[in-house]
Amino acid sequence: MHVAQAIGPLSGTNTFPVGRIGPGTTLHGLRVSYAAGWQRYCGATDREVADLLGDASKAMGGHHTRHVVAELNIIRAFDRIETGKKPRRRKDKA
Repeated sequence: MHVAQAIGPLSGTNTFPVGRIGPGTTLHGLRVSYAAGWQRYCGATDREVADLLGDASKAMGGHHTRHVVAELNIIRAFDRIETGKKPRRRKDKA
């Protein structure tokens, strides 16, 4: 079944009809969620994410998953607080 048949036509605001997919969901939001899932749970690289989404460049794979990296950094920071580990210090460049 084609995607348009499964979800119905898009409204003029590029969102999906209410009742089929959550209200306010956009095509971009679905792409980002799909990409994030592949990177977060399967360890997909930016290149793999770009290929999964049909994007030509690796940079677009990174664009769609940039928030996953930030989320993982935040989780690591809070883990250090809970375990009492100090963050690694960078050596100053002279």
